[in-house]
Amino acid sequence: MPQLTFPIAAAELLVDARVNLPAPDLSAVLAAGGPAPASVPVRGEIDTGSNATAVAPWVIRQLGLQPRVHTTTRGVTGSAQVRLFRVSLTILDASRPHLPWFVQPDLVVMELTTALPVDVLIGMDILLGCRLLVDGPALSFTLDF
Repeated sequence: MPQLTFPIAAAELLVDARVNLPAPDLSAVLAAGGPAPASVPVRGEIDTGSNATAVAPWVIRQLGLQPRVHTTTRGVTGSAQVRLFRVSLTILDASRPHLPWFVQPDLVVMELTTALPVDVLIGMDILLGCRLLVDGPALSFTLDF
């Protein structure tokens, strides 16, 4: 089973990631003879308290994505109106790109409604597709996929 191991820094589960158009949209661009857009490198944080993955607005703008749905979400601060988008999301170790990459080719994400020190909050929608092992004494965590 492929895996990626990251250090725990300041009690946060931080990962390198890339966001791009969802696989069906990338395929359509390529089939039409266009160049595939470059993925956007981002910093992500594993958030086991979130059901859905959320992406910073600047990433969505850079990819030129259009919202698929407007809906309401509920968090610790109450309800908020959010826009949903389809993307592909890749988790990797940018310092060791030869290691396996965890790829989610077509994922519905929320637009982050508040500024955070990370660009992507990776929720349970991703974590249910892999195994997360947190090794507190070793200050590391591993994703098996």
